[in-house]
Amino acid sequence: MHKWILIAILCILFPVAAMAQTGKIAGKVTDRETGEPLIGANVVIEGTDRGAATNINGEYVILNVPIGKVTLVSSYIGYQQITIRDILIKSNETTSTDFRLPSEAFKVGEVEIIAEKPLVDKNVTNSKSTVTQEEIENLPVRGVENIAALQAGTVSQDGDLHVRGSRGDMTGYIVDGVNVNDPVYGGRSLTVINNAIAEVNFQAGGYSAEFGGANGGLISTTTRTGSRKYQFGLEAYTDSWGTPGEENFLGSYNYGLSQYVMTAAGPLVGPVRFFVAGQNTFQRTPAQYRDPMDLANKYDMALRSTAAHAVLAPEEQAKVGIFDPRLGSAAKKVDFTYPGGLIYNNAQEAYALNGNLTIDLNPINIRVGGTYGYSTVRDGDYTVGTTNPVPVDGPVQRGYQVGRTAYFDQTAQQWFYNTGENISYGNQHRALQTESENYSANLKMTHLLSQNTFYEIFVNYFGNFNLAMDPYHQHDLFAYGDSAANSPLGYEFRGDGIGPLPIELFGDQYEVYGSPARGYAYQKDRYSSISAKLNFVHQIGRTHEIKLGGEASQYDVRQFDITPFTLRSFVRNNPDATDGQIAVSSRTNNYGYNEWGIPVDDGANGPKKPVFASVYALDKIELEDLIINVGLRWDFIDTDTKEFVDPNKIKFDEEGLISQKDDNLKDVEASSTFSPRLGFSFPVTDQTVFYAQYGKFVQQSRLRDVYLGSAISANNIRGGYAIQNPVGYGLRPETTIQYDFGFRQQIGENLAFDIGAFYKDIRDQIQQQQIPAASGAQHRAYFAWINGDFATTSGLSLKIDLRRTERIQASIDYTYADARGTGSAPSSAFRALWLSPTETPYLPKYTTSLDFDQTHRGALNIDYRFSNNDGPEIGGMHPFENLGLNMLFTFNSGHPYTLVDENSYDNRRQPVEVLNESRTPWNFQLDARLDKTVTIASLDFNFYVWVVNLLDTRNVTDVFIQSGSASDDGYLSTTTGNQLVQAYEAYGSVYSDLYREYYYQTNVMNAPLYGPPRQVRLGLRIDF
Repeated sequence: MHKWILIAILCILFPVAAMAQTGKIAGKVTDRETGEPLIGANVVIEGTDRGAATNINGEYVILNVPIGKVTLVSSYIGYQQITIRDILIKSNETTSTDFRLPSEAFKVGEVEIIAEKPLVDKNVTNSKSTVTQEEIENLPVRGVENIAALQAGTVSQDGDLHVRGSRGDMTGYIVDGVNVNDPVYGGRSLTVINNAIAEVNFQAGGYSAEFGGANGGLISTTTRTGSRKYQFGLEAYTDSWGTPGEENFLGSYNYGLSQYVMTAAGPLVGPVRFFVAGQNTFQRTPAQYRDPMDLANKYDMALRSTAAHAVLAPEEQAKVGIFDPRLGSAAKKVDFTYPGGLIYNNAQEAYALNGNLTIDLNPINIRVGGTYGYSTVRDGDYTVGTTNPVPVDGPVQRGYQVGRTAYFDQTAQQWFYNTGENISYGNQHRALQTESENYSANLKMTHLLSQNTFYEIFVNYFGNFNLAMDPYHQHDLFAYGDSAANSPLGYEFRGDGIGPLPIELFGDQYEVYGSPARGYAYQKDRYSSISAKLNFVHQIGRTHEIKLGGEASQYDVRQFDITPFTLRSFVRNNPDATDGQIAVSSRTNNYGYNEWGIPVDDGANGPKKPVFASVYALDKIELEDLIINVGLRWDFIDTDTKEFVDPNKIKFDEEGLISQKDDNLKDVEASSTFSPRLGFSFPVTDQTVFYAQYGKFVQQSRLRDVYLGSAISANNIRGGYAIQNPVGYGLRPETTIQYDFGFRQQIGENLAFDIGAFYKDIRDQIQQQQIPAASGAQHRAYFAWINGDFATTSGLSLKIDLRRTERIQASIDYTYADARGTGSAPSSAFRALWLSPTETPYLPKYTTSLDFDQTHRGALNIDYRFSNNDGPEIGGMHPFENLGLNMLFTFNSGHPYTLVDENSYDNRRQPVEVLNESRTPWNFQLDARLDKTVTIASLDFNFYVWVVNLLDTRNVTDVFIQSGSASDDGYLSTTTGNQLVQAYEAYGSVYSDLYREYYYQTNVMNAPLYGPPRQVRLGLRIDF
């Protein structure tokens, strides 16, 4: 009920992520002729009552300035007023702005200066980059993560963002000054609409003591706020202008992508202003390379089907094009077609709402806001075969399944192949349905006690709910394993009652029409948090900015995950079974819910309520030729979980559950860590700055890594199963020590570069281990996470900025890095443990290149833009005015992988080289956005064409580890595959051709082995 009350409040208040961050302005006011300081001169932010008076040295400081562009006005008795416009304020940074006032004795007329974005900022003591709202609008990418991925120090791979050798879950996210990390799964927990972003600030390391919980990098987003005048915006773009399944303009496909955005801002009543943004996104199928497949009448196939029902529903046959001879034709040729660029029943749709209200009651400012996001996804599958390759040394390195056979049909006197795999085209309409919902409400109050002192109070509530289920049976858990409930869907059980009866068609096994494409799981999780934060800021003179603060968050985490397919048969065969016994047999993972998925608030199945708290103190010392950032942070982490008294001899109760008694379980002790941070900046001149930084950072692993229900824990431990993603009992926080140094240099008026070096040492990372069982234990050796992995990363970064000159603005970000460690992911040691001949395997501690180590990575962005009334004049008009072209060229060297013996398979694959010795190919991609703004009356129409991968470069991002190729799984080169080809003489080439076409067009193109294909999107934005 609380969720719907919250949503109602959001609808009334039009809120989004509140708590916007602020910056500071500092400078000096002097006499233009003599250079003497002017004491008591006024400096005011135009349109507000915020300002300051200069001290005896002519210095002033204005605190708590909202980010974005502001106008400063300086005045003094006997001197002419000077106005400086478009001063860019960045979050948590000091913007230096000096005034040289002319005497009234020298009449020079009104003085107005347009400020430019500084190329070298002497006040920044670490690697930091800021992308403004204007730059975001012009880029041919959207989304906070995609923007951050362009910055030096980052690696975007397999959907994760790695910063300077850190794992993907170590990146921190801040929205308007508040931590919005997803504590359970990692990543960002709420939806920020691209049109609502005012600034994205990325720090690859060395951030101040105010921020924690992020051992990698920190991505800080500031959202827009209400304006003094009404502003409205509408935007829509789509790639759905061509025919689905067919090549369109420039050889691109229609992936059914469309997005619609609305923004509004302005005054409400008196001092109240509002901002709101809403967004809807729909995509019919993910954008991946999928060439059309057409095997019609190419190969003779044996017809050996005895099943009584069709592979596809009749209405689906016309879409996919599988011709089934049992439906009336006596033909024995396969007639199998699948259009390009499509996955049926794989659509996803999302809605988002961001908004806020600001109330300026000087000296108190109040901001209230919130977010709401909802998405639904159908998990249809493109692949024909259900090999489900097990990853090796990384999440998407693909293998294959040995066991394909061939046979010779004596009647037809033809050779045919048989994969022996289940074919999944027949179940796309019953694809897994996933729904996700997140919502937040927040409040910030700022009280300006004096010109040099203010404090801030933040309160934030966040909630998240995820649900995955069969779209037909939904919440009816018993129906998943009920033959009567499945019969109308054409789903027939095997005799053992644990799976469907496959049918054979053309010599291949097909799953029957109606069976789920992604298994039979039912899962839901819900987690929420309430947090509060206090900041106190005091400026002492021009030199010291003292900042003290603290933050505390408590979470409520609930999970229910069951295998419902076996539930009904177990209950039927064991009518007297207890709830606990049923939960163990069904591998139920539940906390915050009972064994049947009903919420509970206490007891052994109660929710987890971890507490994260911190206190920090920092001093920013700003001298004329030295800037020092010094701080200390204290982190307190209580995960609210238990560990075993004796992990080698675990006790169980009469239901088979883990005993909850004190002689078996004990509370995990809360961690307490102090983290010093120290940064220096040495401005040699106003165009040359050296900087250095040291910092210690701590971060708790994902809560998903420490929480598991009692029933599934008992099942895993007693069975001694090789669980690839277990949990850890008593995991400590991970620790990072980082050093960062470099220098910034401006060249001329419009060019500057920043070159830096970094070193990072990461300890206590999560690693998989096998815990042996003691003599007399009621269980076998089991798998668990421990603190064991470590990594070191070193490298160089280069950033070059060209301020807009003769219509051109450009930037280059490049990183050279060497990321090495003992494990790229927690499960990296899984196969070594699983293949170990003993229950106490030895894992050697040596470092190799990490899976996501890309030695070279960079981005070149060029923006060529005509301003208003710019360009050649034709017939009294400027046809090229407000026309712009933004080109983004990204590149990276390949990442490591390990070649394995082509004749080994599954989890028994044997490497044939040193771990991660091979590398995938280099990647190159060019994206572009061409736009033209036309003003009609008071409306600005911005028409644009956005092309992803303009050159349609088919970049190899991952390979099959048997072959080192993205187009060949290596099977035909194996002993088995080669024997089959040789055995059938004249038909061997037919086998090879059919295998390559059939398997490559389905399985290979389904795997994320390639980067994005070319996509042409048309868009329109209207501002008024």
